[in-house]
Amino acid sequence: MNSFRGHFPQAITFLAVLLLAYVCLRPGLTGGFLFDDAPNLQDLSAYGGVTDWGTFRAFVFGGWSGPTGRPIALASFLLNDNAWPSEAASFKYTNLMLHLLAGALLAWAALQLCRFYGLDERRAQWTALFGSAAWLLHPFFVSTTLYPVQRMAQLAALFSFAALAAYLHGRRLFAFRPRAGLAWMGSALALGTLLATLSKENGALLPLLVLTVEFCAPPGQPRLPLAFRALFLWLPSLAVLGYLLRQIDFTPGLWPDRPFDQPERLLTESRILWDYLGNLFLPRIEGSGLYHDHIPISRGLFDPPSTAWALAGLAALLAAAFWLRRRAPFFSLAVLFFFAGHLIESTWLGLEPYFEHRNYLPAAFLFLPLARGFDWLRRYVSSAAIALFAFAILGTLAFLTHQRATLWGDAEKLEIYWALAAPDSPRAQNALANYYTRHGQADEADAVMRSAIQKMPDSPLLTMGYLSGPGRLRGIFMK
Repeated sequence: MNSFRGHFPQAITFLAVLLLAYVCLRPGLTGGFLFDDAPNLQDLSAYGGVTDWGTFRAFVFGGWSGPTGRPIALASFLLNDNAWPSEAASFKYTNLMLHLLAGALLAWAALQLCRFYGLDERRAQWTALFGSAAWLLHPFFVSTTLYPVQRMAQLAALFSFAALAAYLHGRRLFAFRPRAGLAWMGSALALGTLLATLSKENGALLPLLVLTVEFCAPPGQPRLPLAFRALFLWLPSLAVLGYLLRQIDFTPGLWPDRPFDQPERLLTESRILWDYLGNLFLPRIEGSGLYHDHIPISRGLFDPPSTAWALAGLAALLAAAFWLRRRAPFFSLAVLFFFAGHLIESTWLGLEPYFEHRNYLPAAFLFLPLARGFDWLRRYVSSAAIALFAFAILGTLAFLTHQRATLWGDAEKLEIYWALAAPDSPRAQNALANYYTRHGQADEADAVMRSAIQKMPDSPLLTMGYLSGPGRLRGIFMK
């Protein structure tokens, strides 16, 4: 945090934010492993434990979660254990430390961004501090932090934030030391993209995210050489876009194991993106957690009718971002960065429609426009009132995060909460029946399954779970 040297109030405030984030999230460390944890971590013992180079190589380079295998994320799990089964607390604690580190790197990147966009030093520091603090303390990211296997999403974001900070440092350096600036930017993009992608595939979006930063930059910045832009920004971005375009296949029944095809997933994601934004700007303690298999699929533009409204709203938001990029660059960047960050996981690939952790990287700069709005308020209210308002926002986020982390710290209460919050989710009801079975309440388990099957007769999960006996067949959870 050298950027805060000589600015004692900002440095102390940010350190207090880091401490507050730790205190708020710490109650969640007592929780257990969750759905995708065991499938991803059980290979720690596939070869009798990771004890030598051979077993290390087999585990780290034998990943199946994505096209890259995510070896960096898998290697990071060895910081916590080299065998399975294991204790969740160690994995969660490392995730918590990574969240704090990611927040610090985001603060550095946001500070460099504010300087690049022309804010004076004092405004740049306070804007970056508030924006990164809101991200650090946000309850929507409790699930990413306390869900051990989502270290993959954390590391992809962490390396992206570090690369963004280094790139923006080089971008400002380019004005008076072009060679040094290009070296910083090129190294940041090459190394950052590699490390982020080997943690999780959406790290490959880093060059495109940098392009959004450049696109929204105020005029007057020195123009980068064409060769540099082509090699480090345009070609990697086009490669990702080309890969995604090659996956387009509107064939009906493309994914037999999914209740949707590509057009339906695209339509559904338009509504889900608004749900993400709603949770980010109107946060709550907890929703249905990891149970989102009950989300209605958009079968057409007006089925449900909210699909058309969602698409129109997204189009208007994107149009405003393009139109206002000179007059309100922070707003435009927040919007375009958010959508660019969702390009892989929230478009037409055959992934499940909804997961909170997909916002961990895209939401990085989402709260900077709010911080910039405080300057506009200075015309009407005192600085003390604005400071009080900012602290009230951060305090509310911290309170909600602490409450949510406390719930996540009790695995059984969390399971019941999710099941009750998602009565139309086959997974949630299957999990609730399993809970009753584990506690010797077979009649209650049977009642839950019967009621769920009556409500959702086409669910193979419920049918198989009931026929095999409550509690003997766990739900199958896929990312």
